[in-house]
Amino acid sequence: MGLIPAYIVTGTKNVQKLLSSSALLDSNFLQLLLMDAHWGFSPSELAKFAGDHTSRGKAPPTGIPDRPKQERYWLGYNRLYAEYLSTRRYSDALATSCYQLFCERLDASMKPNGECSTTHLFTLLRTAMAEAAIVSLFGPQILDLSPGFVNTHREFDDIAGTLVWCLPKILQRRSVCH
Repeated sequence: MGLIPAYIVTGTKNVQKLLSSSALLDSNFLQLLLMDAHWGFSPSELAKFAGDHTSRGKAPPTGIPDRPKQERYWLGYNRLYAEYLSTRRYSDALATSCYQLFCERLDASMKPNGECSTTHLFTLLRTAMAEAAIVSLFGPQILDLSPGFVNTHREFDDIAGTLVWCLPKILQRRSVCH
């Protein structure tokens, strides 16, 4: 990937061996790339995650010394996903909120008294869906504090993939200069 060495593994037994061994495959690799290239983590914040080898499980793997819970960064990170975003009760509540907000956004875009109008469907859906998702996750204040957030997010989304490739800035000018 970009300037980072990558290997292509073929064959069922080879892939199984690779995926079955945490010593051979670091599952944090992509997350660390995202933290650096997308989320703007400072070098010291990134180092905390990169240096935490206690895993995402409740207990560290055999041979890895335990740390205080506040220093187990991957555990807290994983807890957000495992306990909240992948638990049906919470994900259903999030989906319901997003759906209701999306319907409100669509209703608000309609002309009063059923008047006909022309709209660019893709733009309307893209904006309404983004607003609904953002408000569902973060609350309405984020859009109040930053009215251009949805458009800025859309611009970022268009270039986000290239930022993770770790290419030199000269080869990704549109992403870096954007």
